[in-house]
Amino acid sequence: LLTKRYCNKTIQKIFKFTYLIDVISMPILVTILSWNIVEYLMAFVGLAKDDWFIDKETFTYNEYHKEVFLIRLLYCVLIYLIMLPLLFRKDLKSLQIVGNIFLVFLLFLCGVILVEMPFFQSNLNKLGELQVQYFSKTPSFQWVESFFSMILSYYCQPYYFAIRNELMHPTKKRLKKVVRFSMMSILTFFVLIGVICYLCLGDRFTPDLVILRKAYEGKPGWSEGVFQVSILLFFFVSILSMPLFNPPLRDYILVEFKFEPTTRNYNIWSTLPYLISCIICLVYPTIIGVFNFFGVTVFNFNG
Repeated sequence: LLTKRYCNKTIQKIFKFTYLIDVISMPILVTILSWNIVEYLMAFVGLAKDDWFIDKETFTYNEYHKEVFLIRLLYCVLIYLIMLPLLFRKDLKSLQIVGNIFLVFLLFLCGVILVEMPFFQSNLNKLGELQVQYFSKTPSFQWVESFFSMILSYYCQPYYFAIRNELMHPTKKRLKKVVRFSMMSILTFFVLIGVICYLCLGDRFTPDLVILRKAYEGKPGWSEGVFQVSILLFFFVSILSMPLFNPPLRDYILVEFKFEPTTRNYNIWSTLPYLISCIICLVYPTIIGVFNFFGVTVFNFNG
């Protein structure tokens, strides 16, 4: 309604496309996240071969190694077939609790990591392996991408609309309070995790996904066991959360792009978005690059 009232036809068309990118970003990111967890678990249980890695210390795989690529292809096909019956559902209210569990697990894993990081730093200092650059000597364009990803904290309507108790009586003062709290808390949490984990792990041991870090030598077995079980459970929760994004994405496409309400169109747009997610995961399974792309796109065109 706002775009139709305040934007001309050209801007409305651009916004339709960029908002589509926004809506489809979550299934893509969760699909890649789940694949990265599979890689981490393969390394942890000893199924991954040494020649699959570019850097084993950060679990950085050669994603286009023939065997890794074939495993990822099998993963994408299996996940798509498993999800297919759920993709046709008109709503998935029964699975909405999974979305909350997903966030709880993610926050739990981030919390555990923040508590454990000083022990990682102490161990790496003893071994003389902690390498931290406080000022980078080689600036890169990724700095710009990461900046926009961080600024996504200000693009906070998903969190804003999720706080239902505050929105029962949406006065202007209350809405401002919710938005301000959302923006500042998300930005603070984002920066805090990034800074602490880098200072404690350094250049040699910081992975793309910090929840998938390698345990330090001598770490108590029970502690790492709890963490690994949590990662495994988080994987299953992330798999279950994937189809949750499908009904609103399908409805948005059908309504805003004015497709006829036929069974054929319903079936196509029930299955195609998640198929695209799996193809992107297969071709470019690098979550930092994909996340930064969405950060630049969503912030610049929608935020």
